[in-house]
Amino acid sequence: YLSLLRMETVWIALMEAQMRIVVMSDSHGNSRSVEELIAREHHADGFVHLGDGARDWIYTVPGSGQFLIGVRGNGDFGVALPLILTEDWEGKKFFCCHGHTFRVKMGLYELQAAASQIHADVILYGHTHIPDIERQGDRLLICPGSINAITGRGSYAVVTVEKDKVDASIYLL
Repeated sequence: YLSLLRMETVWIALMEAQMRIVVMSDSHGNSRSVEELIAREHHADGFVHLGDGARDWIYTVPGSGQFLIGVRGNGDFGVALPLILTEDWEGKKFFCCHGHTFRVKMGLYELQAAASQIHADVILYGHTHIPDIERQGDRLLICPGSINAITGRGSYAVVTVEKDKVDASIYLL
């Protein structure tokens, strides 16, 4: 019994060492999809919205101990949010933006150049509505696609951060 208790304690310690961040973008007025996602991923440590739908989440109150942050997209008029956020989670530097100011629909070069200036480990961007995860060297680029499920199934990303490792997956809503 004692060894099972120790195993459970180790497992809990391992679970606490991993951070789970849910990333969404481009909800475009569909607050219902945002609410559905937050309910589905209620066990996450936090949520990031990458623009074009600030009003869909800005008044949402996350669960106890969770964070909910976001940036402004090209469709977020009159909203006092930054165009770029940089965050440090579990020792990894994140560069968060909508992507329109870096013309991500034309390629990722400008986005990567900007993120390189702050030595970002992870780049989170939206705007394209196309979910994508790409690893380039030590850097991870993640576009969750569009959470807007009005025209079909929306998508989002889940990023897990451990001490020296960042992984991501795309899910359908």
